[in-house]
Amino acid sequence: MQIKKFKVDIYDWEVILIEINGKEDIDILKNKLKRTWLPNKWIDKTIQEISDGGYDGGHHYCNDDLLKSIIVILETTSDKERISTLCHEKRHLEDSILKNCGIDDIEAASFLAGYLGKKMLI
Repeated sequence: MQIKKFKVDIYDWEVILIEINGKEDIDILKNKLKRTWLPNKWIDKTIQEISDGGYDGGHHYCNDDLLKSIIVILETTSDKERISTLCHEKRHLEDSILKNCGIDDIEAASFLAGYLGKKMLI
């Protein structure tokens, strides 16, 4: 399991990005998520999906009041699937940040996309 934590300073938004390697990460992930603001039903859903052998997918969980997001990337079958899933969840993160901050500006969205790409994909 890989964990990246970063802040989007301009929007005061905190992000935890967790990439799962397989079922062997379940116990560590569950303990990690239990120490966050995530509701148990979301944690249980994610753990169950991994237990069931889910792959090439992910989840973006957002708390608009706390200005925080947690992204969980399931095990991926290839580098291309990893990038595709990261980009998909990155888009959910972008939309959450922009909506919460009341921003409807293409250029601001583009700058945010680039910033998050550097943080999440590299």
